[in-house]
Amino acid sequence: MPEDWSEPIIILGKGVPAYSSKYGCLTCCVAGVSEHNGWIRLYPLFLEPVLSSIKPIDKFDVIRTVFRDKRPEPTRPESRKVFPEFVQKVGQVREKKDRNRILHQYTESGVFLHDGSWRGRKTLGMINALNARFYMTKENIPMVRFQCGPRCGGHNCEVGECMKFNNVGRVLHQSNSELQKQLSTLKNKDLRFVMGTIRRHPNRWLIISIHAIGE
Repeated sequence: MPEDWSEPIIILGKGVPAYSSKYGCLTCCVAGVSEHNGWIRLYPLFLEPVLSSIKPIDKFDVIRTVFRDKRPEPTRPESRKVFPEFVQKVGQVREKKDRNRILHQYTESGVFLHDGSWRGRKTLGMINALNARFYMTKENIPMVRFQCGPRCGGHNCEVGECMKFNNVGRVLHQSNSELQKQLSTLKNKDLRFVMGTIRRHPNRWLIISIHAIGE
């Protein structure tokens, strides 16, 4: 057993699942925060119980893990590659007031979405989503248009949390009404978006997770 376990990390979002040929199962990356390191991106994490010790990880779970590579991506400084078999769920932030405190603590200006931070300075963070308008595309993809600040011209992003995936990571068909129902639960709320970039398109920001203050 390794001895160099990380400090506790509070999970604030999960990326979309992807099939790993190396491990033969679905994996994902997660976004979290820790006391000394701030924002951190961990991958790969198992999404399936391939080992009896693997426990499902969700928002506001607290985990510890073992880093295999502390700087796997020069352009994404928050990234850490982990040993997925060494991920321990050590707690959970349960109280609403504590969750809201964490969300307020890590909410920041959306300037980093506009100032070229993706070039290696900052590729993970959380913003206050203003004037969020949810809608569906002709291809039945759930989307949201929002501003990250009063002077922002607006962003359009997919709402990945409303999508479902099969056991190889492909998007499953859902009815328009089913997706609309999910989007309706997010309307007219004080929202926080966890934003991150992707390795294949480093200048593209995605919504990793959505939080509603007070829930």
